[in-house]
Amino acid sequence: QGWGRRAMAAFIANDAKMLKSAYSTTANSIEEGRINLNMKVKGGASWYYGDVYVRLGVDPEPFPPRAGDTLLHMALRHKRSIPFVATLIQLGADKKIKNNS
Repeated sequence: QGWGRRAMAAFIANDAKMLKSAYSTTANSIEEGRINLNMKVKGGASWYYGDVYVRLGVDPEPFPPRAGDTLLHMALRHKRSIPFVATLIQLGADKKIKNNS
């Protein structure tokens, strides 16, 4: 499993410990970890994030993102816990949030 699958599993579970584990398992350096954290969702109705691909109407989408979202965008939009969001920021997520609508 790559970053996308591990990060989305932590996101859905709203689990900061799983997020830290995903970060440490998939990144060999701090820079690589930041690249992973700031990866953006690509696509539209069907979308992918890293190695996760979701097809509209076929795959379950409990927390659908918008194109261009980072994990921090998704965490704030879908009201993940304070420890989860704090862990994202602590690990190096870009704190500049732009309106993607």
